[in-house]
Amino acid sequence: MRSSTKIRRSRVRKLRVHLAVLLIFVGTAAVADNDWWNSFYRDTIYPLALNVYHEARGESALGRQMVAYVTVERARENRREWGGNTIHGVVYHGCQFSWTCDPNIGAPRNAEAWEAAENAAILVALGLFNPPPVLEDARYYMNPDAASQRGRCWFAENLRQIGMVGRHYFYTEGEPRPMPVHFGCDADTPIV
Repeated sequence: MRSSTKIRRSRVRKLRVHLAVLLIFVGTAAVADNDWWNSFYRDTIYPLALNVYHEARGESALGRQMVAYVTVERARENRREWGGNTIHGVVYHGCQFSWTCDPNIGAPRNAEAWEAAENAAILVALGLFNPPPVLEDARYYMNPDAASQRGRCWFAENLRQIGMVGRHYFYTEGEPRPMPVHFGCDADTPIV
């Protein structure tokens, strides 16, 4: 990695921390009338926490934070195919997160898991989470236990796996590399 890239990333991290501290102080003043916090919670924290809850409920803190990180980074990149520049837009765009298209998924029922999901969402949304360097470019994730064979094969054939946390594999765009895990995606294996 070039030193200018390292310096830029370091500056970005410092800026995120400064902005988060500023948001906390500004938020403290705004919370008095609840307008700022209610809007921020409704539009950002709640949909992000729902995504973390349904996608990574059984994961470690790092696993939950990485799922939130991928969601936030997609919004930061403001790509139409991901739902634009809002967390709400990204979470509910198409069926990119399978739980959003399942009519049987309801409100969170496990209070402890919901609190953990909210904590991860707040930490990441305020810019207080820095992913492990190897996962900084993650924009996709997949839990092979929950994905269909077609989904597993799409990930294997179209994206570059860059790491794993808990049960989730994390990916970035780019030339796929041979994967350490075989998902049954050989040319002779039918996709069902």
